[in-house]
Amino acid sequence: MKRKLDLTYIIFFFLIISLPLLSMVAGIEVKNSEKRQLSQCPELIEEGVLNTEFPRDFDTYFSENFGLRPLLITGYGGLNYYLLGHSVNDQVVAGKSGWLYFDKTLPDYTGENIMSEYEIEKLVRIIQIQSDWLKQKGIKFVFMPVPNKNTIYPEYMPRRYGEKAVTNIELLNKAFADTDINYINLVDLYSRVEDDIVYQKKDTHWNGTGAIIALEEILDVMGVSDLSLSSYIVERKIRTGDLGNMLLPSAGMTDTQPVIEMEKKYQTIGKIRTLEDLTIETKSDGMDRDVLMFRDSFANTLIPVMSNLFEFCYYSRSVPYDYRILESRDFDVVISEIVERNLTDLIHNVPIMPAQPLKDPDFKNSEAIDQKMIIQIEQEQGLTKISGFIPGLLSNEIYIEADQKIYAAFPVLTEQMQERYYDENGSGFTLFLNHPISNDTVIKGFIRYQDNIVSIQSLSY
Repeated sequence: MKRKLDLTYIIFFFLIISLPLLSMVAGIEVKNSEKRQLSQCPELIEEGVLNTEFPRDFDTYFSENFGLRPLLITGYGGLNYYLLGHSVNDQVVAGKSGWLYFDKTLPDYTGENIMSEYEIEKLVRIIQIQSDWLKQKGIKFVFMPVPNKNTIYPEYMPRRYGEKAVTNIELLNKAFADTDINYINLVDLYSRVEDDIVYQKKDTHWNGTGAIIALEEILDVMGVSDLSLSSYIVERKIRTGDLGNMLLPSAGMTDTQPVIEMEKKYQTIGKIRTLEDLTIETKSDGMDRDVLMFRDSFANTLIPVMSNLFEFCYYSRSVPYDYRILESRDFDVVISEIVERNLTDLIHNVPIMPAQPLKDPDFKNSEAIDQKMIIQIEQEQGLTKISGFIPGLLSNEIYIEADQKIYAAFPVLTEQMQERYYDENGSGFTLFLNHPISNDTVIKGFIRYQDNIVSIQSLSY
């Protein structure tokens, strides 16, 4: 009798461990919900040659695609989370009281990713140039950085991460206070919300309440202050998005959250697959306003509402921001929405924006200093790109004179320049012109240095 039981257990054990392989043979598939492309099965022979990397590539393929993988991961993840309160997914941080956080926000939370004072000033300058450029065209500009969830709700973070450090968005709030930029301070706005939460517990993003607060502030900047959208918020039990799905890929998680429910009255121009598409265009019978929005996934909640409200909307996920769309259409407002954890992207990516000459620049009496700058001129995306580096001088306010006109340059060093001057102290810059530069053009630079505007001659280009 004992031998029969032992044999039964052995058969049952091998049956269990063989289920993934058997399911693959039987063609049973379980939908993968991970937000990444899984490895494809490698070829043993590639272009008539033996693939020497086949064993390694196949091992990677099988580990990511074995049968019932999402179900097994979900089961393992569920046992760990619900019994032990642990996350088995490196990208998901299990917080207190059922809150989940995204691991990419940890460097901001702990202060590891804190921007220097110079970088904060650089980011403000980059945004200021865009705001001034659009103002010259009669277009309103709105900059709205969205806080990480643990910036607003640090109290539910695991104790092992310590107290929240001063974050980049909080530093920006102070820096933008002294500018004329239409800057939406969501940290302050959300701190005033007492009875409701503004982020989903089991998702990276804001909920309907948080989204409506942000949108109403945008409308206020646009001069539309008599429109209340809170009536469109309802409580619903929903299947959560990113964090819950990463933790339990086959089951996801459910949560009761305020969501936005509004009858769709807009049309999309062209086909769209999802709200994650790189560009989305919509039209409706809404207010006579054309809106351009540079955005990330936080705007997914805003798109249906804004598309109902405004006659034409163009949403772009492109980085760097590409302003050439303004050449084919007049916009009333441009909105830049970006989540806090990605703010540093803005100081490394130059907006594709054909520079406009400054009106009446007062640089004629600027002092010339004994310094040279390295200039590089090239054609890129139909524009003339002027980039360069000024060794030994640190400044975020840089202007370039070409063809007897002066333009504001973005204080951003190009990738090519970074490779050459990465370890050197100095200032990099980049700007685009919508016309070519002749070889005999004299290039001169002006920078604000020690509270004065000084002029610099170019060295070579």
